[in-house]
Amino acid sequence: MDMQDKNEKNVHANRRQRMRQRYREHGIDNFRDHEVLEVLLYYCYQRCDTNEIAHKMLKEFKTLQHLFDANVKL
Repeated sequence: MDMQDKNEKNVHANRRQRMRQRYREHGIDNFRDHEVLEVLLYYCYQRCDTNEIAHKMLKEFKTLQHLFDANVKL
């Protein structure tokens, strides 16, 4: 593991716990769009960094509202 991997791991250590605590203390209105999506993705991805996924999804759909309004292609 190189130094960049270690630093990235430290930044994300206990992130879910910190996000839940922040939600309890300040509510969802305190979150940016990618953080709201990240928390929602916790229910889909049990042991995964959902921050990166949230950023990728918002990059594609531009806003949280556009993402929620998107048509699902099956």
